[in-house]
Amino acid sequence: MGTLQLPNGFVDLSTAYNSQPNTLVSVIGVVVDIRPPKLTMTREHMMTISILDHRLRDSAIGSNGLTVRFFRKDENSLPTVQSIGDVILLRGIPIKSFSGSPIAVSSIPIPMVVFPAASIPEPAFVIAYQDRNRIEALGKPFDVEKITLQEQKYAIDLHHDLSTKIRNVADSAQERAANKREAEASSAAIRPRKKARPSVFGTKFRYIKEVGNMEWANVCGEVVKSFPSSWGYDLYISDYTENQMVWNYPDPLEEAADKERDGDEFNYTSRGETKFPGPYGWLTLKVNVKYPHAQALNEISVGDYVLLKNVKFRIQKEGSKLEGDMWPDNIEPEKINVEKLQVSKLHEHHPRWVEVQELIERREKYWSNRAQKTATERPPEQNKPTSNRGRKKQAQKARKEEKKANQQLERQREQAIVHSKPPPTIPPPKGKGKSDTNPHIRCAHQEIPIETLPKILDAWNTRHTTKTPTGETYIIPFINAKYRASVRVIDYEPKNIQDFAYLSAPEDQSQSEFSNELSWSNASRKWEWFFSLLLEGQKEKVWVHVDHENAQHLFGNDMADPTDLRNDSRLVAKVKEKMCILWGNLEEKAAGEELSNRPFECCLTEYGVKLDDDDPETETSLFGYKKMFRLWGTRIL
Repeated sequence: MGTLQLPNGFVDLSTAYNSQPNTLVSVIGVVVDIRPPKLTMTREHMMTISILDHRLRDSAIGSNGLTVRFFRKDENSLPTVQSIGDVILLRGIPIKSFSGSPIAVSSIPIPMVVFPAASIPEPAFVIAYQDRNRIEALGKPFDVEKITLQEQKYAIDLHHDLSTKIRNVADSAQERAANKREAEASSAAIRPRKKARPSVFGTKFRYIKEVGNMEWANVCGEVVKSFPSSWGYDLYISDYTENQMVWNYPDPLEEAADKERDGDEFNYTSRGETKFPGPYGWLTLKVNVKYPHAQALNEISVGDYVLLKNVKFRIQKEGSKLEGDMWPDNIEPEKINVEKLQVSKLHEHHPRWVEVQELIERREKYWSNRAQKTATERPPEQNKPTSNRGRKKQAQKARKEEKKANQQLERQREQAIVHSKPPPTIPPPKGKGKSDTNPHIRCAHQEIPIETLPKILDAWNTRHTTKTPTGETYIIPFINAKYRASVRVIDYEPKNIQDFAYLSAPEDQSQSEFSNELSWSNASRKWEWFFSLLLEGQKEKVWVHVDHENAQHLFGNDMADPTDLRNDSRLVAKVKEKMCILWGNLEEKAAGEELSNRPFECCLTEYGVKLDDDDPETETSLFGYKKMFRLWGTRIL
């Protein structure tokens, strides 16, 4: 097929994908993903699709399609997209940016037409669709009548050009749907629904064997694996009950029965290492933990016992296996639903004693049985050694493996006690006792232990080093974590306090404002706080940013909203008065004069920002991200 000719006034999807925010574009694309409409918190109907053309398909970025989102008060006003392979034409839709990715958003009526896939002929028959004989098109009558022959021909040619992609996407969608139906059917057969039973862990408490698709529950288990991901933590827990809807982790002993060595046929390569530590089979649940819950996992290790509250269980698209999700709460976004159980402090009269003890007994029974299995199960040729020397060697190996298994069991018994010890007390900066801490600064979350800046900055990447499920070690650029520190301010930016507020741009508005496009085009720009502080511990220093919300918390309720500080001397004086409490004589300090400020306790958040491709720091950064810190939860009294 020759080069596709874009109709007049339209751009290809690659151009639209790379357009600046708030650019209006007219595009034609093939639908490759459909998410059914749902009702938003503003009582609007939202529909999301992804569209693709030949240019975007062949691009290095965005080859999965451009996301298009529609908001309508009336559900009948949403586009009539019926299936993957439909072609949609959109005129004058704005491109926005959400989480760094482009998205086309329509929350007011725009001209749009859908060509159903079933009505699109092969290009050889396009000659039959001329003049008044048009292919079927869905939309408002005026929009349908406005379609030109050039636009119709492009829709037909584009659909044909992407026919292979359409078939692959449709087949994949059907396979996922079939897997989901099969998993849901097996869920009903395997796990009969049980009534809520009394539990000290709440009425929503369930064993892993009891949870199913699209359910919410509290679960308790032992951490068997945990590592950071790009959005939080991948957490693996087990309560040693079986659920055949979760991932199955094969037992190396059973694999060894089919293959004597994990290495190659002639054992030229070394013995392969076990990828999963156990327990094996359908005993381990994977939980995808996001902020703020992921923060609690920074203080939790393998072998600890955790209680996870309000976990949403669903069958994932990838693999069609049951996993748990822990996302921020809509009402209490900072609430953490991960609790580390202090097993060493439990006693027989403690209300949690019985259920935790039952879990420990199930675990010990599993590992005890497996230790015996490890000692007794051997491939046939090992069970029948041909010489006394061979029998002696086999017995020594069996004793060695049994001892190793018992040592592992003993370590697991002790880990809960080791990891539940309270963290060591971190001393304040040198020469500064607790009584010397600034009493006019209040730090929230006193339950977070104070840590030194060296530990927070983690120059040696102790906390930023992790392992993949295959055992590879790598360093992550940042972790979503919160700390408490004792520091003092030794510098600030910008140097002129009149620049502590800036005029925000409309594109900085949040996702919730997608549904009000008129406010985007006529948005009144507002003033917001933003400045940075250089904090010092004993020797180390770190720049932290103070954004609008955290600055409002820092200043307290008696501070007015920011304005143009260059024309508001009263507000500038108020800001200086507040900051003087925080940093003493820093602003007015003469050359050679000592700082008069005292250390204060504050909360810090670690996070990461994606660097631009042309940023010089990209070459030395990890995964293109830069570690940053933000002040939060701190108030000047």
